[in-house]
Amino acid sequence: MKTIFQRPFLAFTVGVFLVLNGTRCSVDHSEMESFTAASSVYGILAEKSLDLMADFDLETWSTMLSDSVVYYFPEGDEKTSKKLIGKTALLAWWKNYIAVSGIKSMSIENASYVPICIEKKVRSGVLPGTQVIARFSNKMMYENGTVSVKMKFIIHFDKDKLIDGYYTYYDMTPIIRMKKGENIAGDLIPEA
Repeated sequence: MKTIFQRPFLAFTVGVFLVLNGTRCSVDHSEMESFTAASSVYGILAEKSLDLMADFDLETWSTMLSDSVVYYFPEGDEKTSKKLIGKTALLAWWKNYIAVSGIKSMSIENASYVPICIEKKVRSGVLPGTQVIARFSNKMMYENGTVSVKMKFIIHFDKDKLIDGYYTYYDMTPIIRMKKGENIAGDLIPEA
């Protein structure tokens, strides 16, 4: 997988800036000064983690996760989203999903990675620390067909460069529509 640093990357970077600073016209400079670019090493680690996940190489992927990793599914907010807590729970869910969903392969395409460090929490929902904002298309092949879904992940790292959080944002509708009739839509996200 190749990282793209062209016009789409620039547009994505501007979009990240707007998300972190709101969409208002006047910018509060105290919020602007609260985040900086992080080392590109984190972008490489985020890319590797998504590639391992897409290759279903859960054993190697697990070495990149902290024991207390939290994986948020793409609905709700920080308080209401369904989530998996802990490496053991996350790996068990993925193993089960691969076994029962009918998924055959995944590939990460057209990915952009923006590593940032947020020095302090400026408002609710913004985590301090080092993280990578990843934007990509996930092409998923199931027994019934193939679907490509645009996804955004925020991949948060602890002080040891282990992933301690995945915050996922995408529309599950194309997956559910393709799988409709197989009654696995409820299996895509664990019960709270």
